[in-house]
Amino acid sequence: VFEQQAQSVCAQSSHEMPEVEQVDAVCDQSFDLIPNKVVSIPYKYVDVVRKRSERNKLPGYVCQQCADYYRNITGLTEKEIETRMRNCTRHRARVSPRKVPAHYWTLDIPPTPECYKQGYIQHGSPR
Repeated sequence: VFEQQAQSVCAQSSHEMPEVEQVDAVCDQSFDLIPNKVVSIPYKYVDVVRKRSERNKLPGYVCQQCADYYRNITGLTEKEIETRMRNCTRHRARVSPRKVPAHYWTLDIPPTPECYKQGYIQHGSPR
C-alpha cells in the first residue's frame, strides 16, 4: 500500500521512483509502530502481582514483627526459623522494601527523657 502511494506521488511529481530500501527506511521511522516492551528495568520498583499462584512464586521477605514472632517459637533451630520465615511468610515481592528507621512514624514530639535517650538532646551541651 505504501509503495503504491509512493509510486503515485513520484508519478505526479515527475521524479524517479524511490528504491525499496528507501521506502523500508521510511516505514521503519514511522510513528505508527508499537515500541518494543522493555523486559527489565534497571531500578527497583514495586510491581503489582495479581494472581495468588504468581505471588506464591515470588521470594519472601521478613518484617520485624514476623521475625519476632518466629524467634519466640520455642524448639526451633536457627536454620528452621529462617526456612519458615522465607517459606511461610505472607510478605512476598520481587524486591524487598527498604527498612524504615526506628521512630520514623512517631508523629508526636517525644518527652524529654526519650529525647535524651535518642540523642536529640545532649547533656551539658554548650550554648
